[in-house]
Amino acid sequence: MNVSESLNALNWHPTVSPIDPTLEVPMKAATWPRDNANAEQLLVIHPAARADARDSSEVIRRHEVCQVGDLADFLAAGDVVVVNDAATVPASLRGRLIDVDGAPVELRLASLLEDGQGGGMGTTWRAVVFGAGDWHQTTEDRAPPPALAVGTQIAFDAGLRATVVAVDVDHPRLITAAFSTRADSVARDGRAHDVGAADDDIDDDIDDDIDDDIDDVNDIDATWQALYAAGRPVQYAYLKDTLHLWDVQTVYGGRPWSVEMPSAGRPLRWPLLQALRRKGVTVVALTHGAGLSSTGDAVLDAALPLPERYEIPTSTAAAIAEAQRRGGRVVAVGTSVVRALEGSYQAHGEVVGSAGITTLRIGPGFVPNVVDSLYTGMHELSSSHYQLLQAFAPAESLAAAYQTATSNGFLEHEFGDSALILNASRWHRNEHAQGAHTVGAPSKPGSVSTLGAPTGGVMPLVATA
Repeated sequence: MNVSESLNALNWHPTVSPIDPTLEVPMKAATWPRDNANAEQLLVIHPAARADARDSSEVIRRHEVCQVGDLADFLAAGDVVVVNDAATVPASLRGRLIDVDGAPVELRLASLLEDGQGGGMGTTWRAVVFGAGDWHQTTEDRAPPPALAVGTQIAFDAGLRATVVAVDVDHPRLITAAFSTRADSVARDGRAHDVGAADDDIDDDIDDDIDDDIDDVNDIDATWQALYAAGRPVQYAYLKDTLHLWDVQTVYGGRPWSVEMPSAGRPLRWPLLQALRRKGVTVVALTHGAGLSSTGDAVLDAALPLPERYEIPTSTAAAIAEAQRRGGRVVAVGTSVVRALEGSYQAHGEVVGSAGITTLRIGPGFVPNVVDSLYTGMHELSSSHYQLLQAFAPAESLAAAYQTATSNGFLEHEFGDSALILNASRWHRNEHAQGAHTVGAPSKPGSVSTLGAPTGGVMPLVATA
């Protein structure tokens, strides 16, 4: 049992100093992608230094302002960097209700729910419904959607249609929708099987079943093509222009699982990743379906993140275990990687090659069992993102870091600058050694449902994207 596991088992949690958003000096938003990722700013935070700091001004001096291209200077041989290789889908779909006066709506996909034939991609999504308007308006100012019932159909461009199959009882704008390219998502081609078929008709029925399976695969492919034709990237009002799909991809993105870009990894380009490997740092990948960051509904926003899918390859799990055995650090690129790794640990007692759905919520009082360091984007202090960061650094250190970043012209949001929080496990050990703790109920553990075990995962680090 490692130190973090022991502390969680004892219900130990570090003292939490809430961040006061009223003291926040707003950071400017990055309004568009930038050309030179290596030149973007990086704030390196050393939370373990707090244990030896004499006053708050010394805490501020523990922050180093540099550039993304300097990342390798802060990592060492034996460390392992874990990225999220989920590609971003065009998850904003504008359409009209069928048989309800053609009312305009926007669906923002939240998470993919079902597998397709042979473990491939499915076409049923959890989604959030918006009323009239578009990304130029802030989400909280958008018109509410009309009330939707099970069976309601929505028509989009490119022949894409969605049928509402479930409506959340507590959050009516959160629905489950089955997508297809046909008006009737249930009916096939009019064929029917005779239940009382004679034995000599069985072979014909088997042939028909095979044809149905082929039709299913073709339908899924056609639906995904229509979704990509009709959809656009999810974006927010602080951006200055309409995004293209390529604007919201990481260079190593693969399977289309994320509805918003796993943006922490956006500045990490192939030359920088190759520089890490030359230094002896292992770079591996997992896949996690990053969800929506805002829904326009304050109550629903408070429930974010929603349950999200992940897959951890066996080779990624092995690389993490080897780094831990040798005393190397596990560096997560983005909070989605944290949720996947810590969710796997909670389900299995260690990180294993597995796939599942995590409901893990990480915040103040959570002691990470796997992730030592976190590479992440800059966001406002009042966001849920900063609640998660308090599992890796004390609130006062994060507030001071935010002030340092703001005074140095850092930009926030998905195209903004970055932060690297190092050695969180050392901070937790220092806090525990000094007796700074509270006893109480631990943060609610996540639940994980097993879907299967993938293979592969160590990134080849060749410039293929």
